[in-house]
Amino acid sequence: MGSPNVLEMIRPFDPMGSDAEEQYDTVVRRLNRVRARRNQAARELAELERQFVEGDLTVRSGPRRGQTLSKSGRRRRLTRMLDLGAEVHQLDEVEAFSSAALDRMNRALDRWARETYGS
Repeated sequence: MGSPNVLEMIRPFDPMGSDAEEQYDTVVRRLNRVRARRNQAARELAELERQFVEGDLTVRSGPRRGQTLSKSGRRRRLTRMLDLGAEVHQLDEVEAFSSAALDRMNRALDRWARETYGS
């Protein structure tokens, strides 16, 4: 049995289509949202990594503020760090997919402009 083939299902972009502007805007909005969330998650991840590397595992708020984290608190922080790492990786993939879609749309727009108005 051969290896399975993965087919990318991409809706063709027609610059003259009635929904072209909406389709383009949807991709741009998704890309902007993903980049914003990825940056936020990456900042939080970097801060958690710093805390572990520097041994700065203290309570951040409340009556125990500044005290060393309990074992369960360290475990929760570690779990959060691992979850953020996975989220950043997943968002990187969504960003790459969305960027590729936007690039395809821009190439289609360029091709349409050359065909319509010449080089």
